[in-house]
Amino acid sequence: MFELAQQVATFLGPSIPFLVIGSTKAAEKAGELIGSEGWEKAKAIWGKLRSDDDDKLEEIAKDLVFEPEDIEAKQDFLNEIVKVIENNPDIATDIASLMKSRVVQKVLAEQNSSIKGVRQNTTGGNNVSLEVIARDNSNIEDVEQKHNA
Repeated sequence: MFELAQQVATFLGPSIPFLVIGSTKAAEKAGELIGSEGWEKAKAIWGKLRSDDDDKLEEIAKDLVFEPEDIEAKQDFLNEIVKVIENNPDIATDIASLMKSRVVQKVLAEQNSSIKGVRQNTTGGNNVSLEVIARDNSNIEDVEQKHNA
């Protein structure tokens, strides 16, 4: 369970501010930053974690919005996820399934951006999407994508 909790905490990290705020604008911004599929997956996982109305998890997440690099808050967040999934085997099963559902890695350069020296590696499963998208006057150099099933 600890490994699943670590994966969940790491995955949710970039989404926490948007999950906590919960507004339409936050959802739009999250979709732009982490992609619509990633955002939908984050919302689904967050919904499962919050399905037992764990106020402590939300309070810790709020702390992370204001102090995203706070080691103690990150550890508290991880510990609370462990607690939720250990106490709720059905939630753990659902979240494990969501975590395995799809691997999406995307690098996006828009307007006058440049992408350089990117390495993307994935393992497991066959439902994988690796993308590099450049638009406008962007330059892409030295990009490597690998998937090991």
